[in-house]
Amino acid sequence: MNIDKRYLRKYYHHAAVDQLCNQYKKRGYKVTVEEKIGKYRLDMVARNDDSIIFFEVKTGDVRAETKERIKELGQFLKESYPNSKFLLVAVRYPDEDAIIIDNIEAILFDFFVGYGIPSELDELSTHTTIEDFSNVSINSVEISNSSIRIECEGEVEVNLDYDNHESDADFNMSFPFVLKGALEFNKEKLEMVDLEDFSADTSEFYD
Repeated sequence: MNIDKRYLRKYYHHAAVDQLCNQYKKRGYKVTVEEKIGKYRLDMVARNDDSIIFFEVKTGDVRAETKERIKELGQFLKESYPNSKFLLVAVRYPDEDAIIIDNIEAILFDFFVGYGIPSELDELSTHTTIEDFSNVSINSVEISNSSIRIECEGEVEVNLDYDNHESDADFNMSFPFVLKGALEFNKEKLEMVDLEDFSADTSEFYD
């Protein structure tokens, strides 16, 4: 049985919130969902010792009245919680024509094990290691006789170790990234063989 897209889309909002919860719990935040703040009910709130982040998750097209409500909510949170962040998360429905490369996360991880840590990640700690790649989407593929060149984006999770012998000297963070590189088949196994460009948005680390 094939499930109609109309029914699948009913659950996208819940799935997006669930995914955000897991991501921020991994970063050490205490997470609540459907929390009432003033007259508003937030999709998700993430707190740690230093910050509080409010989330609104929207799927599909945002109507004019929704945009006005979001504007009012943002203003209310800014006035009531001046040191907080308010993030609007727009969720796109999966493209039926999306490009899929099996195990792309594992392919990227295996490549960087041998390649090393990109400089913008390496400089974040005394000893930075890549732990995982997730939510990788392939934006374009160019196939030639010798290789498959891809452009992709996703999230990279790293462990930041400051090596000062304290129990809390290391922790994990995830950062959005974009990447261009080349893949080749080696004994019928697809591997990444060349990195053309890599950029990670580490601004959250410095906030």
